[in-house]
Amino acid sequence: MAVLPNLRFNLPYHISILIYGSSDSGKTVLASCSPNLDPIELEIVENAIMLDVEDGMTSLYTRNAGIAVPRWPEDPEKIIDNKEELARGIDYIQKNHAKLGIEYASLDSLDRYQEYAIDNIIKEKKHVRPEMQDWGDILVSLQRLGRSVPSWGVNAVFTCHSAEFIDENDRMKKKMPLLQGSIRDKIISYFDVVAYLEKVTPRGANAVPYRVLHTVGNNDFLARSRLGSCMPTEIKNPTIPGIVNAYRAARAKLIARLKETLGERAIIVGERPQDLLVKEEDLK
Repeated sequence: MAVLPNLRFNLPYHISILIYGSSDSGKTVLASCSPNLDPIELEIVENAIMLDVEDGMTSLYTRNAGIAVPRWPEDPEKIIDNKEELARGIDYIQKNHAKLGIEYASLDSLDRYQEYAIDNIIKEKKHVRPEMQDWGDILVSLQRLGRSVPSWGVNAVFTCHSAEFIDENDRMKKKMPLLQGSIRDKIISYFDVVAYLEKVTPRGANAVPYRVLHTVGNNDFLARSRLGSCMPTEIKNPTIPGIVNAYRAARAKLIARLKETLGERAIIVGERPQDLLVKEEDLK
């Protein structure tokens, strides 16, 4: 009698999202991880932390209301403009997320961080402009950043501006994350979801603008999700807690269905031991 093989399903408990769009699409506000993106009073987000690269948090405040979220660096006069400061911020998240109840961490923005990385290498090596080896160093640095995300222990949100590039997969010009060099085509593989955020302004005097987050791409923009049916193709007026909660509800239903259908042959790979249907040694 043939022995049926185990089937492996990657359904992480914590997810990572790269959100990109134009400068007025609301990326930073979304990355605040507030459940209320249009508060009438000050909204304080206590279960998130923002790795502040471009000082975009100042845009989260209005005259009478706004969103306040803990940030790194702790010094309000500083931003993350080098890899050493970013490493300290990530280390802080890894060591303190459980103790402080941090469920979400965001980095705003990835393209600005790449700009700083380029500038720092030019200054360090005293080059007039980036050389081939410099681009290689930057690629390695950003790849290491991408690989580190699953170890943060939280839901991770990265923002990035958008620009039009040729997609290497279908050779079509479309909106893509504003990253320079080969990292643009490689970095998307480090996230569970790469989503395009757009602001829609309907016609009409009383029309109310809204935002749409796309997780499936087309000929106009790049987007993709490796979470399958657990992630909708588009989300109107999204919030990060809303996205995560909806994903976890869909994930729980899918795990239950897989367990019922496949039993112990279903290997669910998550980040927490209690989310695995079998013991770790059974994965070997």
